[in-house]
Amino acid sequence: MSALDRRQHRRKKLPTHLFVGLHPQELAGGGPALTRRAIDLTMGGIGVVLKDRLDLSLHSEIWTATFMLADKSGRPAPVALNCVVTHGRPHPEGQLYGLTFHEINFPARSAERAALRQFLLSDLRDQWQGNLMLQAPSVSGSRQSAAS
Repeated sequence: MSALDRRQHRRKKLPTHLFVGLHPQELAGGGPALTRRAIDLTMGGIGVVLKDRLDLSLHSEIWTATFMLADKSGRPAPVALNCVVTHGRPHPEGQLYGLTFHEINFPARSAERAALRQFLLSDLRDQWQGNLMLQAPSVSGSRQSAAS
């Protein structure tokens, strides 16, 4: 399995209907947000597919990404986080842009951070089904194979 395949395998599968509203902070009162589909989400950032390329001058702007995640009981939990564009590349549906969350570790962002963590860990929680059994890897087995 390639490194890219391993990376994608470990990522949370996002619902196809996870839409993100993007708006440059400096233009908050100047028009509607770009609303597009998210294809990747981590504690550090989000990947969004846009139909067209962003003007290079907008890459240095601080954006606000607004989206809804399901909480523990399945109710929608609104999330609004500041982010910056870190990269862009061609995608079959347009342009894929990676945005890194800015200030997510600030105390004022604790509710958003908790909602994001809750959502991202929900797959693991479903797999555990309340029966979490962690077991340390065997050290003796790896020592024997290293000695061979």
